[in-house]
Amino acid sequence: MSYTKITLAGRELALSFNNYAIEQAYSFTRGSSALAFGYACIWGGLEGWCFAKNEDITKEIDNPDKPGEKMVVKITFGDVVEWIESETKDVRVALINTAIETMTKAKAYQDLVAPSQQEEVKAEKKTGDDNSLSNISSP
Repeated sequence: MSYTKITLAGRELALSFNNYAIEQAYSFTRGSSALAFGYACIWGGLEGWCFAKNEDITKEIDNPDKPGEKMVVKITFGDVVEWIESETKDVRVALINTAIETMTKAKAYQDLVAPSQQEEVKAEKKTGDDNSLSNISSP
């Protein structure tokens, strides 16, 4: 499991990239935007840490049922996106790069991508076969 700490919305938060974290990151990935993938990686790392420690990351909000009182609720993916968006561009880039770099170095991630990388190597070795398109001569 790979681990790092980040500061987001003035809070020091831990990102932990275990299997659960990677599953969560991919479940929140939409489209092909690198930025959206970065947000999902940060969320996944937070969820991975919470899962491993059996704890929740919470925030205090106004209680809608009792004016003047506060209540504690678990943060959401939307909260994390808002926190990231509130940072400067340079900080956002650094946060996302840290999350992606930590996740891709994690053993859990490597175990997931290793089989597909092995298939790519096998495919590359086969390009010299007689059935390869590179062996077809043009008229």
